[in-house]
Amino acid sequence: MGEKEPLDDKRVSHTICFDCYLYYSKQMKGISFDEYLDRFEAPVLIVNDLGRILAANKMAEQVIGKPNDQIAGFLGGEAMECEYARLPEGCGNTIHCPACTIRNTVMKTMETGEPHIHVPV
Repeated sequence: MGEKEPLDDKRVSHTICFDCYLYYSKQMKGISFDEYLDRFEAPVLIVNDLGRILAANKMAEQVIGKPNDQIAGFLGGEAMECEYARLPEGCGNTIHCPACTIRNTVMKTMETGEPHIHVPV
């Protein structure tokens, strides 16, 4: 970094570009979980091991067409208003659910940790 006036200033200077400073300073100070999720450039749903939605980013809200308070706490089929989720057996338990591409993809991703992109329906 070289020497700069005043030479008697013994402080250490660490440099970072302004854009990086803005990005990382939020993380150092703490960033809300919602703000973190909204940084993804794709719809993101956080689900538990049963497929129940715990959180969603704004893009996922737009895709589903509902705000987070109408998504969180529901199973995927319930949130997306799958007609079979309304059957007495409920989302994930009907005779139709084993063939549900959405549910199978979510559960397989959770099981393996591997992303699945452009899965045919």
